[in-house]
Amino acid sequence: MEWSVHQPSAYIRRYWSSLLPDWSCPVQSVIVLLQQAPVPLQGQSGRVEGVKVLLRDRALVLGQGAAALLIQQGHSTAVFDPRTGLPVGTAPGKRLDDVALIQQLLGYGTARDGHCTGLLHPRWGKSVYPSTLLSSALPHQAAIIRATRSAQRFHDAR
Repeated sequence: MEWSVHQPSAYIRRYWSSLLPDWSCPVQSVIVLLQQAPVPLQGQSGRVEGVKVLLRDRALVLGQGAAALLIQQGHSTAVFDPRTGLPVGTAPGKRLDDVALIQQLLGYGTARDGHCTGLLHPRWGKSVYPSTLLSSALPHQAAIIRATRSAQRFHDAR
């Protein structure tokens, strides 16, 4: 599992209010969570779909844990559902393509598989499941680092 924090891309800076119509403050940081999958996430076999469901559920739990800590610190934070591209628990807006966003932020390649595009992680290849949070916290603020570390400890304790 990998966490990273980034400045918003030009796309996020331009469309944050369409992505998060309930927000009154701009997105200041993008938090990326990448999970290593036990199998390449290509095709639509029962095993691949089952792994995607488990990784999506974990991404939402970890993301919501990190978001709760940031919200306690007074920062607006939204977890985006990797499957739908919509924010969880807030008014839906424009869909977020987390693969395209993470490709821009990290420079990773992509691979087409039918109707879906997946990331190509430099070590994990197609065995990667991406998810994204957007926050009003600045990327260098200690609150973000504490939130991602706390979410990681929660995962490791399970």
